[in-house]
Order: sequence, then structure tokens, then C-alpha cells
Amino acid sequence: MGICPTGKTYVMRLVAVSALLAQQDGVVTRGQLLEATLTQAHIDTLLRRRELVVAHPGVYFTHTGTPTWSQRSWAAILYAGRSALHLESALHRPGKDSVPTGQIHVAVDWSRRVAPQAGIRIHRVRELEGKVQWNLSPPRVRLEVAAVEVAHRAPDELAAISAVAAAVGSRRTVANRLRLEMERRDRLRRRGLLTDLLGDLERGTHSVLEHGYLVRVLRPHGLPEPTSQQAPVVGDGGTQYRDASHADLDLSVELDGALHDASEARDDDADRDLDDLARGKVTPRLRYRPSLRLSLPDRLPTGRGLPRPRLGGHTPVLWRSRLRRRAPGKLLVTCRGRPSPLMHSRQRSRVAPVDVRIAVEEIIRAAEAADGRGGLDEAARMALADGSAHVVLEPDGFALLHDGDLSLVVHPDHRRRGLGAALLRRAASYDTALTAWSHGDHPAAARLASAQGWDRVRELWVMRRPTSLPLPSLEVPDGVRIRGYVESDAAEVVRVNAAAFASHPEQGAMDLANLARRMAEPWFDPGGLLVAESDGALVGFHWTKQHDARHGEVYVVGVDPTAQGRGLGRTLTLAGLHHLAGLGVDEVLLYVESDNAPAVAVYSRLGFEHAVSDTDVQYVRRRARPG
Repeated sequence: MGICPTGKTYVMRLVAVSALLAQQDGVVTRGQLLEATLTQAHIDTLLRRRELVVAHPGVYFTHTGTPTWSQRSWAAILYAGRSALHLESALHRPGKDSVPTGQIHVAVDWSRRVAPQAGIRIHRVRELEGKVQWNLSPPRVRLEVAAVEVAHRAPDELAAISAVAAAVGSRRTVANRLRLEMERRDRLRRRGLLTDLLGDLERGTHSVLEHGYLVRVLRPHGLPEPTSQQAPVVGDGGTQYRDASHADLDLSVELDGALHDASEARDDDADRDLDDLARGKVTPRLRYRPSLRLSLPDRLPTGRGLPRPRLGGHTPVLWRSRLRRRAPGKLLVTCRGRPSPLMHSRQRSRVAPVDVRIAVEEIIRAAEAADGRGGLDEAARMALADGSAHVVLEPDGFALLHDGDLSLVVHPDHRRRGLGAALLRRAASYDTALTAWSHGDHPAAARLASAQGWDRVRELWVMRRPTSLPLPSLEVPDGVRIRGYVESDAAEVVRVNAAAFASHPEQGAMDLANLARRMAEPWFDPGGLLVAESDGALVGFHWTKQHDARHGEVYVVGVDPTAQGRGLGRTLTLAGLHHLAGLGVDEVLLYVESDNAPAVAVYSRLGFEHAVSDTDVQYVRRRARPG
């Protein structure tokens, strides 16, 4: 009860906002109280009685104790108006992470200006509405946006790596979503470092320590990379996970980070180590200092652990010999020319596969920045990743051979010096029946092909369509149902693909293993593989692909020849275009044979256009004339 100046009594009405207080963790604004029929006089009385305590102007706590982090966050959000937690505040997990002690970071729209307050850091963000999860309490900037921004602002590389690795390690997002967010940004510090990190995260890295183990222990010394990370192992206590497993060496490595000192964690470690010991396995347990600061491999025992590197930390002879035994005929790398930063002059001509991929990817990135098109198609990238390619590597260029196809790329800064011709001659010496692709019909590739005796035999068009163009409505033929892919569709997709592309040299060769390999790619989304069925049988499919935030692709459209003539090709294509438009991409592209007039006509009617520069050209070696 309270006493009014007139002597009448009234009931304090915080009960009128009890539901709101429960939602906002005991924090309320003056405006919310007034809307709940309290008057300014009531609020003043509650403040005098310390039932309300000022947090910020117009924002109150309902207790006098130390506010929790959640209450401080709510107070900051309510003070700033329409806003959301940002940066570290958006990434924090109450009850799981240690309680932050610094300012609460709050994002507001770029058009607004909010007066600063103690304990709050205001950030003005462009296009905020689409970057926030408004359904959360309190609202938060999407995890991917916050994590990439924290990495961008990080004072050093370790902090940047930590921000991205922690986001994936917490299993609240995946590397591909972070990659899409990075691609949306025009400015991003350490873009190359973070992009490479995402590749490691996709292969199983979950922390700064695990990444440091790869890039500061294994790779600089040419040691074998783990066959798996976060590998499941069945023990007496159920399924356990090892940070890094070298199955071919019968070795597991455990990496204990800064948050690994609790007694329960140490007890779990002891149980895992005993399980390994019972199986006769050795489990080195490493912390930050040996993993990130010391030259660890020189101290590993050569009898039971990783093979010790040669003097100077170069590629171990033991690893090279094991590579040859375990994967005969697989990734064969020939390195010549002046010493590369990845090689020591005393090294032999074979290097560890990871070094080859790094060197090739660096050259590709430089060429793509200069030419606007990538130097490798999907099949070549998969062969490089799988280790099934033959790579002729020079410090400033490479030739990659797989399945009779040749891809050749020279660094933009080292062109017109004869390196391309030299690589082409060397590559051709391995296989006389090669075909080669020029992505984008590059004039230099045409000159090189002509000079070296290669003929232009095939053109593949890239056609593009902006999603700003209106799409026709989707009308599905009677008796046909279009739905998303499920795992039981795999064999039928392969069957329809083989029938639809019987005369296509690349696509028609897809089998179940190749299908699974493509589905293992980071971009694969089961919802983007649309299948059409009729009378219980699969009669066609449209596999869409999202490259990045702005670009989607009509990846494959296949129709069973027995179902042709019903307009299924156009219907499936249109269904996929509606799907891609719903993802928010700006442009959709597709590849089509230049001489496939019916397909070109269908795509043209749907708004796709082809530019002369968007042409991939295939070359074959000219046969010597008899006599």
C-alpha cells in the first residue's frame, strides 16, 4: 500500500507488468510502466522505496542487488530502443560461457543516434533489420554477422581465429554460413587467413588450439595431417571424441585448452587415456605452450608417435614413403624451378599434399582476382582435394591433370615469360590424349593453344539471369509432384542422370560414389535438390547450388527420356529458380552446351542471357598428319 498526498491509499501496480518483468528478467522502462496504468507519481514512489532502481535514463531494475549480465543486457537494449546485442554480447551464452565484465555491445540502425551511457557501447549498423534475430529475448545480431565482425575488429590473428573457431566449435553455426557472411562484406581484415581457417573448420577443427596444432606444428614440419578431427571412439563410458586422430599411425592427440582445468574434465581425460592404454595406443596430451610456441615435433618420440622431421623441419622421409605405399598412383606432385617458400632447396621433388593445395590455391586466388573467373572447374577442385590429381607445380604456376583433363594456371604477375608453354609441354608428356579448358575464353589461352598445336573443339556457355526479373508462376503437370530430395532417392537420381546425360562426357558418368562426393561439399543443401515423381517413380530432378550470398546456379536439370514431352524440363527449371530467388541471391547462372539449341531457347525464354566473355572453351591436341 502507498499513501497519496490526499490521504487515500492505492495498490502498487508492478503486478500489472509481472509478465513483462518475467520476459525481461526484472528490467522495465518508464514507458512500459505508464502503459500498464501506473502514473509518474507511482513510479516516483517506487523509486523512493527502492522497489525500482535506475539502470539508465527511463530504464529500471526491480531490485537493489548487483544486476546479472542478462539484466544488464536487457537494460541496454531497452535504453537504446529498437536494437540488438552485438559483437561479444551477441556471441555470449548465459550459463555456458564465463560472465563478461566489459561493456554491453548494442547495435542500432545506421539512421539513428543514441546518446552514450556508462556500460553500453552503441554501434550504428547499416541494414540492421535483416541482420537481427528479433525473436530472441533480448534480440541479438545473427551469430554469423557478430562473429565475423568480432574477427574483423580483432587486435591480432589469434583473436580473429578464436572468434571464428569458437562460433563453429560451439556447434551453433557451420563454416559455410560464416563463409557466406564473409562474402557479403566489402571490407574484411585478414580475409585470406579467415577463408583458409574455414577450410580447416569444415575438415573438423573446433578451436584455436586445434587450428594451431595444424598450422604451427604439423604443416610447417610437413607432418601428416589427422585422418579425422573430433573423431568418435567407442570406450567403456560410451562414445568419446578425440581432438585429432592419426588412424594410419594408430595415434590420437588430445589438445587441452584454457578452459580445461575443471576436475570433471580432468577425470574424463583420465578415463579416455585409460581406454587408449588398454588398446595399446599412445595419446599425447598437449596444451597451448607446446602446441603454439615450442618446436614440438623435434621432441616427439620417433618410435611410437609422429615421424620426426628432418633437420630444419622439412618434410619427413617417413611420411613421403608412407604416402607412396598408402596411395599408389594418387596425388603425384612434381616441383621444379627456383625454390618455393613452401620448399627448402634440399628437399626432394615430392611434398606433402597440404603444401601443394596451399600453393595451388594461392595461384588460383591471384588469377581469379585478375581474370574474374576461376582457373579450376568443380571436377578439378574435387580431384585436388581428394588427392587423385597429378600436379605439375612451379613457383608461379601449375598444371593439374585428372581423368584426361588438363587445367593450367599461371600467376598474373609472371605471365608472358614462357611459363605457360613450358607447363603445357610438360603436362602433355604425361598423357597424349588430354583435353584442356579455358574458363572465360582467355585470349592468352587461345594464343598458347594455337602456338602449341591445340584445336578449339567445344564451347560451354555461361548464361545469367538477375532475380530482379519477375518469374512466371509455377504450374506442375497433372500427375507430377515436386518435392525435396531424401536419402532414399540417391539410386533413382543416378539412374535418371545416366539416362538424361547418356551422351554427356562428364555429367553422364556420375555414379553413387560421385553423387555422395558432391553431396559432401560444403554448399550442398538437400532442400536445393528438387525431384519430380510420377506414378511413384522419379522422372526428373533439378539440383540447385548457392555459391555465395549473391549467386546461385542451375547446377543440373535432368529428365528421364521416357518422361520427355510433358514440359518437365521447364517446370523443374522454374521450380529451382523460385527456390533460389527465395534464398535472396541476386543472380542465377547456368552452364549449357553452345550447340544445344533447344536448351538455350528454353533458358532464353526464362530470362537468361549469354555474354561472349562468358564462354568456356575446350581444346584438344592436334593430331599429326600422316606422311
